[in-house]
Amino acid sequence: MGGWVLFRGLDIIAMVVPFYMNGIRMMLAMRKYEFESRTGGGVVRFKDFEVTHVHRRRETMARSIQWVAVCIAVAGCGVIVTGMVILGN
Repeated sequence: MGGWVLFRGLDIIAMVVPFYMNGIRMMLAMRKYEFESRTGGGVVRFKDFEVTHVHRRRETMARSIQWVAVCIAVAGCGVIVTGMVILGN
């Protein structure tokens, strides 16, 4: 029983990694856009309000994806610890 629970915890963590990497990829793409859109004074200049709104929405979505992935990974670690406790008994 404990080995199965331990395996499920590892399975949960393995399933979360692609989602976390997707969030990182989104954040890097936005940082690259910000870097390319900087003025001489270092201020990010967007083309119009809509582009600013879309950029902020994507940034929020990427952060949310990363936080959800981290929370699920922590839950997976809890499952692993539970499996180890069961194996220890």
